[in-house]
Amino acid sequence: MIRLEGSWPSGPGIIVATPHVSHLDGPLLAACLPEPILWGVDPESMGTQPWKAGLWLTCALTRAEIVPLSTERPFGYRALARRLREGGKVGLFPEGGINRTKAKFLPFQPGAERLARLCQVPIIPVTTIGMREWIFSSAPAGKKRIIPRVRIKIGELIRVKGSFEEDVMEKMLVACYGKDCLSYRRNPNMVTSPYIVPSSKR
Repeated sequence: MIRLEGSWPSGPGIIVATPHVSHLDGPLLAACLPEPILWGVDPESMGTQPWKAGLWLTCALTRAEIVPLSTERPFGYRALARRLREGGKVGLFPEGGINRTKAKFLPFQPGAERLARLCQVPIIPVTTIGMREWIFSSAPAGKKRIIPRVRIKIGELIRVKGSFEEDVMEKMLVACYGKDCLSYRRNPNMVTSPYIVPSSKR
């Protein structure tokens, strides 16, 4: 059972930012969201079976598109930027990969915010609730289900200014995980992750 909550925004050029707990997150959103999206995808998933076949089948059935994202090959980010400037919508997983841990979320990477500032477009947080309980999800959960009860929550648009705005990722975190996530603080080095756990919580 899948329930869609919230209003899908009209208008061009929007980044969809969504947490990641299973390989089915992308195909599920591609099938349920009301318009096709260009998704930034881990190159390993695009080249490894059975996920490769699943991704291409998803694209064929939903008209979604995928592009590999890699720090070694920047053409994927260029493709996302080009689509935004053309008025399309793109999708990113700001945690940078699937959360296979007991932690509620992984540190958010700065890619979505940087792309939003570069292209001067807003970010819409979309949270898939219930996929941790899917039996094929590697994320820990109290009870696994063959058919999980899933809610897709569409948040409010987050506007991004041209200059670096420190609270953008905080707004994304709160939209996806609630205010308790603010126990995390910004990492001023911005080297591998924009958030680190305070020393008192390590």
